[in-house]
Amino acid sequence: MPRGQRRPRGERGFATTEFVAAFGFLMIPTLLLVISLMSWPERQAMANTAASEAAREVVVKRSPNETDREAVALAVARETAEQFVDGGANSVTRASVVVQNCTRTNCRGAEVTVEVDVQLPMLSVPFIGTIAPTYTYTARATERVEDYRGF
Repeated sequence: MPRGQRRPRGERGFATTEFVAAFGFLMIPTLLLVISLMSWPERQAMANTAASEAAREVVVKRSPNETDREAVALAVARETAEQFVDGGANSVTRASVVVQNCTRTNCRGAEVTVEVDVQLPMLSVPFIGTIAPTYTYTARATERVEDYRGF
């Protein structure tokens, strides 16, 4: 618009209103996303540690029963998750145990693989909680049974 010419009355801008609208519709969702992204690596590390601790505990306990192995793995995974994050034990949903290279009489040198499923929140707002659905992250860990020890 050339200098000295007046604007029509209906075309005046509202900088304050536009700033508030832009802040509300653009910055707040971006801020919530950044806050949620910070918790994902922490919970993934929690799941990986829970799986490795559960695998180690299954190897050390030497339970011959498959149901007992899975119960031990789930209990240890939940305990480890609770040490990482408040309420982390509730996020562990499943722990499965697979023993490879093991016969009925000899499990020396066998490999025990534990898979732990953890629910990760898509959007977690501080002081409010999870307000979006969760997705499942599966962590795997393999532990070898010592050569001079068996189940």
